[in-house]
Amino acid sequence: MDDGVLAEIRRVRDLRIQGRYADASSELEALIRLMGPDDRLTIELSETFFNQGFFRRVIEVLDEHLGLPGSQDNLNYAAGQIIRSLASFLMTGQFRESMVPAETLHNYFISGLQSEVVDDTTIRIDTYYCKFRHLAAACGSFDDSHMEKWLLSRLRKAFYVLVERSDFFNALLVARTHSVCCSSSERNSLTRHLVDNNQIPAIQRAHAELFLAKSIKSSEYRDEQDRLYISALESFVAGNHVHGGLDTKISMACRLPLSPDDGNFEERLTRYFREYEILNYPTGLESALLQLLEMAHGLSDFKMEALILNDLERLFLTSEAKLSWLMARFSMLARWSLRGSDRGKIIQGGEALWKELGRTDCLFYRGRTAQFVSQAYYAMQDQDMTLIWHQRALKDMPCIDSIANSPATRGSNACSIDDYENHYEKISAILRPEGTDQLSEPAVERIEALLTQMLASVTRDGRVLATIEKAIKLYEGHLSRIKDASLATTQTANISGFQATVQIMRASSRQDIDYELLALKLSKKARDLYLKEKQLGHAIMALQREACINVGIAQKFERIRDDQVSLAWQNALNQYSVALDSANGLGLTFLASENAYWVAFCEYRRWIHGWCSPESLVQSLLVAENYADRQRQEVSILRGITAAIAKARFSSNAKVRNIYKFAIQVCIGVGHVIDAWSWVQKSKARTLSDLLGLGALIPLGLEERIHQNKACQNLFEDERRLMEKLAVTPDTDRFKVVIDLEEHQKVMRGHAVLSELLDLREGIPIAIGELFAGEQNAQQHKKATIFVDWAATESGLSIYVVKESGKPIIRQLPISIGVIDEWVSKYLNSERGAKHTTPGGRALSGVREEDEPDEGPLRDLDILISPLAELSGPDDLLVLCPTGPIHAVPLHALRLGPLENRQILIERNLVVYCASLTSFIQCCRLADSRFTANARKCLMAVYEEDSEPNDYDDKQFSEYERIQIYDSTKQMAADLHGEALCGESVTMRRFKESLECADFVHFFGHYDYMPNLIVEQSLRISSDKQVAGETRSASLAVKDVFDIHVKTSHVSLLACASATQHFRAGDEPLGLVTAFLAAGATSVLGTLWPVQSPAARLFSVHFYHALLRSAPQEQGIYDIAYAVREAVLEVKQSWDFRQPYHWAPFVLHGAWFFNGDLQSK
Repeated sequence: MDDGVLAEIRRVRDLRIQGRYADASSELEALIRLMGPDDRLTIELSETFFNQGFFRRVIEVLDEHLGLPGSQDNLNYAAGQIIRSLASFLMTGQFRESMVPAETLHNYFISGLQSEVVDDTTIRIDTYYCKFRHLAAACGSFDDSHMEKWLLSRLRKAFYVLVERSDFFNALLVARTHSVCCSSSERNSLTRHLVDNNQIPAIQRAHAELFLAKSIKSSEYRDEQDRLYISALESFVAGNHVHGGLDTKISMACRLPLSPDDGNFEERLTRYFREYEILNYPTGLESALLQLLEMAHGLSDFKMEALILNDLERLFLTSEAKLSWLMARFSMLARWSLRGSDRGKIIQGGEALWKELGRTDCLFYRGRTAQFVSQAYYAMQDQDMTLIWHQRALKDMPCIDSIANSPATRGSNACSIDDYENHYEKISAILRPEGTDQLSEPAVERIEALLTQMLASVTRDGRVLATIEKAIKLYEGHLSRIKDASLATTQTANISGFQATVQIMRASSRQDIDYELLALKLSKKARDLYLKEKQLGHAIMALQREACINVGIAQKFERIRDDQVSLAWQNALNQYSVALDSANGLGLTFLASENAYWVAFCEYRRWIHGWCSPESLVQSLLVAENYADRQRQEVSILRGITAAIAKARFSSNAKVRNIYKFAIQVCIGVGHVIDAWSWVQKSKARTLSDLLGLGALIPLGLEERIHQNKACQNLFEDERRLMEKLAVTPDTDRFKVVIDLEEHQKVMRGHAVLSELLDLREGIPIAIGELFAGEQNAQQHKKATIFVDWAATESGLSIYVVKESGKPIIRQLPISIGVIDEWVSKYLNSERGAKHTTPGGRALSGVREEDEPDEGPLRDLDILISPLAELSGPDDLLVLCPTGPIHAVPLHALRLGPLENRQILIERNLVVYCASLTSFIQCCRLADSRFTANARKCLMAVYEEDSEPNDYDDKQFSEYERIQIYDSTKQMAADLHGEALCGESVTMRRFKESLECADFVHFFGHYDYMPNLIVEQSLRISSDKQVAGETRSASLAVKDVFDIHVKTSHVSLLACASATQHFRAGDEPLGLVTAFLAAGATSVLGTLWPVQSPAARLFSVHFYHALLRSAPQEQGIYDIAYAVREAVLEVKQSWDFRQPYHWAPFVLHGAWFFNGDLQSK
């Protein structure tokens, strides 16, 4: 029986050697049915399925046929259970439950043997257990080096015994396992021994040659790799191997750089993959796809990466190899993180992967994934999310806490000399030999991380620099312990880069350029070494560092040596330009963006000196702005408030702001006023424009042109289906849908009419001709409109005025942004001389005039609007787009005209505010498209004792005032034929329903203003729940509004400081107004500061009376801007409310009109 079983096993192995796995498994299943259960046949069958890639069948076979301990051979039972543990690990990503049983079985049955037995069973126990331990250690983030060394030692001894016996089948299994699990330079020694052995059969040598060839990564050994591939291919073909030739062709095709004859590359790959599918060989197909993914990484081809991931997902759903699927995604995420591009995708994909890894035991990969997400948030300047994800990384990988805190979690100058000394001691401890002179790759990574973090903070402290240099020198002295030649060269380059950085820090305190010259030499050395090892990204960063050094030299020369300034700036420009081209070619978006900015910066400095033409500078600025915009658009994959904040941070970045300042300055300097105006539009509130663009309805003329072309119509419909799918896809699965949508939109860009649609969706800043385009905005041409912008550059503050009759008119204003900022701080943000404050403590003395109209602090700012006396006429609609601290100023309360006849602006003109003219036009277009024949109106009021903000000290709760507010709200609702909800009726559910169903919403109540927690600012409404039998107030925060689909066209918010917004640099607004507009409203009426209830009631009554009077019967267009002006003037006429404090806070944002029938029942 034994001889018969062994003979059958040898025959089956011959089939496996030929790649005929299906035949081998069929034979084995027939033998088991014929001969009955036999553990040796069971293990052979499970191993056949394992090699084929059917891990579920491995477990099923072992569970069904493997005997119990003692029933047959205990060694076979141990082998079967260890194979099962590895298969289960690959399917689930979980190994902890299997670790102890597998270790027990291995130790008992192998360590307990009296002699070194080398046979089929012990080989399987050792090889599969070694793979299991190696994979578990890598995934579980624990040190298993001692056990691994012992296992690899056993494998090496067994290998030579097997070779001596000519058992090349098992020798090849051992050699492959050794290569996979060994981290030293000897990893391929056993495989190479087989390749050089003259007695090994041709097919088995071909397997060894292919394995060895695939392990060669350096192009320096391309000739040897070619020789191995060709030899393997010839042997596979000659021996009629089922898939060996195909495996070899795939590996050769996926090498970089691509061969000159790769023009039909895609066609060949498609044919190869079809052959794998016919063979029903998941392992081969997985290997091919992973090699192709690696090639796509090298090409920085995101589209190819995404397509391969889709193929891998389908494959892994079939084979149930969950761990391989997770690792493929992790690999892609790691590459994106290294490239520094697509941060939105890193966050979306990383967060989803992190959640899935939470259901596995892969703590290392989960922790690293959290690190990637943390780094992406750090690059987006989101400190809170950076800290959250850094803590998650620490939880999964406690070992990184011993390295150092991430620089993202500390201030730039937070490190003390003790911190640096502690870093030095950690490096010293890692370098102490522990029984070996070899420095492992993990140890190298930890040292590199420590040195990087020591250099993360710029310092001039001599003691700190001396400590850093001491650490670098210590590490340099141990480089000889790195056995991997490529890794050693890379670390030598890193050390040169570290040394160059230290010299740059030393140079900042010197007048000469000696340290800069030394830094240039060291950086060039690092760059040459990186290039040698094909570390192109690092080489670009080294070149960028050299350019930065030349910028420092140029800036020093500008102070001390004029004759060298031009050369230094030219050197820096040349280096940044090369770095930009290289980064762009490799798809390194972040590096390209950085270098594009510095190219523009160098050109700007050269323009200042007269060495660069305005045209050349503007072209450089356009390139830099395009890269910055690409980075901002990358986070579109995120949702709601997260996307809004992330985009706003990008737009507020100092370098991005400089791009716009430089462009505006040069355009004004050469008299290109339209170009200057266009750059102003680009610089303002791009995030709000993006969010409004996502909800934009398609203009009728554009939609008609889309439907005139069948191809465009099909693409448009396909995009609609993808967007509908995205809307209902959970966060964990959004990543793949977003990739599909982005690739589809790239195809759409190839059609002019669809490109126009995408521009509309992306909130592309408007052109000057669009301001008065009747087709784009049917109502705008019916009202005389003046568009007014303010913008600041290095040369001062200017006002930009655009009328329908001509190009922009620019006037320099004799006041600076700094003076306005001081005014706002003194009169609106301090407690000096003010009785009334906002909940946040903001005093309002600046809007409390004396009885004489021309006295008071507001008169200091009249200069801001003085040009409008000449450039606009009475009753013109003024669309005001402030900048910086001017957003806090009630511009409509300023006065203009000659001293003898000065008028308050809102007495003279209709006024509407906007964060950008683009967002204003977007709101008007949307309002124009939303005619509602029977508009539903909902008026709500909440004035309850519990709804009073705790720190609101203007007044106490008044029962009389509550009655007045509720009666007034009910009467206004009756006048409008609308619904009135008061007090406890205004629950969270009813409030959201009104926003989602009504066309016109009014809210009178309280607003919790928290200047330091903008997204938490909230409206006070009644709760849906009761506490101790009483209804308590609830809050609708700014962040919550972003997640509501607002159908309402107009929202009136008569609540404390409801129109107060936080403006970042770049005039990026965040507050209730932004939230409601982004959620779908076309206009929002609010207040700049808290108002007394009687004043707000009086305003509301006159506002709605004027609104109903404003609509011509035949058109149904209600003039909201007119109604605001009339109501403000009525409040101002009241003696009790004559001060601007009472009548000036009411402001309108968005569209100036409501399109519908407000008087229908």
